[in-house]
Amino acid sequence: VVKACQDLCAKILDLPSSSLETKIREKLDVQLVGIEAALLSIAVPLAKQLLSGDIDSSSSTVASSSPQIAQGPQCKELLESAFRKFLRVVSTSLGGPLVLILDDLQWCTNVATIELILKGFLSDPGNPQLLVVGCYRSNEVDEKHILSSTLRSLRDNNNNTNTNDDIMGFRLTEIEVGNIGVSETNQILMTLLSMEDDPTKTEPLAEICHKRTLGNAFFLLVFVDTLNKDSLLSFNLGTLTWKWDIAQIKAKTVATANIVELIKNKKMKTLSPESIDLVQLAACLGNEFNEEALFLAWSARHSLSANNRAMFQSQ
Repeated sequence: VVKACQDLCAKILDLPSSSLETKIREKLDVQLVGIEAALLSIAVPLAKQLLSGDIDSSSSTVASSSPQIAQGPQCKELLESAFRKFLRVVSTSLGGPLVLILDDLQWCTNVATIELILKGFLSDPGNPQLLVVGCYRSNEVDEKHILSSTLRSLRDNNNNTNTNDDIMGFRLTEIEVGNIGVSETNQILMTLLSMEDDPTKTEPLAEICHKRTLGNAFFLLVFVDTLNKDSLLSFNLGTLTWKWDIAQIKAKTVATANIVELIKNKKMKTLSPESIDLVQLAACLGNEFNEEALFLAWSARHSLSANNRAMFQSQ
């Protein structure tokens, strides 16, 4: 959520026309003041550039003068209110729908984050132009996952409302995205290889790629990249066209539903031992980190004991 709002602030600040940015700034100055403005600027650093007033002073108040606010339930309520007002201002200023895409929700185990999405965003009657698109992998979400209980609540709300009387102010639409077919695989390949003039040229390649990736779109991209790295798919500078050998691809590749194994068996083996150590270390930091954190972790790796180092390398 924070990253989505941070990206939204960046887009607003990069607008070629200053009229919309000015409009948003003026509305934010009215809607977000004091501690709410400070909390938003702490959570979303770029928001500070859109807010006027003495934000630094308010931030100090949150951090030191009022620890009970900074750490208690009141802070949570104020932050939810700040996010809600921020998105309301942006969406109403745009004059059209604001689409907020939240990916990989299967990794979200924080109840407060889910509540922020549900109570802070979806149930805001003052922001009917907000469309929240949540994406998750259903095979990684069991019945005990916080997302499962949230979806049940959303479904109950959806079943108990009609077009003219939404209890929580929103409606739910669920779309299950399955694996792609050969035709869709071919369309992706045509675009990737800039060969959109004749679909029949890439059909044989699409068929083998579909068989090997079992129709998983993400696997397809990694698989095509692997073919290129292994010189099974190459660009001919003489004819300025892509070339491949179906027989060679069939002989040297196998079908897989495990992208981790594909990367491990193909890509990881081409890396140096130091690079593999770096990748393993980066994996310990989570799915998102900055260069500074990785540098600090890499610098501290020598302080590991021999046993810890052996355990780390075995992972």
